[in-house]
Amino acid sequence: MVSDLLILEVSNRYLHELIFRLGLVQASPGVLAFRNYLMRSIMVIAKSQTPYQLLIADDDPGFRDVLKELLNPYFKLFEAESGEEAVELVEHGQVDIVLLDMHMDVLTGLEAVRIMKEINAILPCILITADATDELRQDATAANAYDVLSKPVKRQELVTTVSHALVDTYQDPDIPSWLGN
Repeated sequence: MVSDLLILEVSNRYLHELIFRLGLVQASPGVLAFRNYLMRSIMVIAKSQTPYQLLIADDDPGFRDVLKELLNPYFKLFEAESGEEAVELVEHGQVDIVLLDMHMDVLTGLEAVRIMKEINAILPCILITADATDELRQDATAANAYDVLSKPVKRQELVTTVSHALVDTYQDPDIPSWLGN
């Protein structure tokens, strides 16, 4: 029975090792689609027993505090002060969703999204910026960002976007109810 199974949290490192051992590292569309399906399926199983882990990447500690206050009851939260630190946390830890400021020193939010998508193709990444231009939205779409939100972000818009990203990625139908959506 499924209830008798011990469900382990699967880290990105182990997922990538499994993908490598299965020979799913080529970039053909069929292989990429199967690899993403495999990662999503394994992550959905792992998520059924653990809280979602959300990474907030912003160089403004005050804005990180605002986001933490809004999201703390619902997630295990991690913080990064830069795009580089955010990429490192995604690479070496279990992160389920990322909120990123667009304008950070050295590595912008968009550049960080591109790198994170190489590490974990299904990871939902949401950019937050004071200047959400059409060009930025197009670039974010090309980088497979989940969405771009404008600062100042409204609580309902943030919660709705985060819950939709989690439902779309992990097919967890219970998310809207516990996220207060």
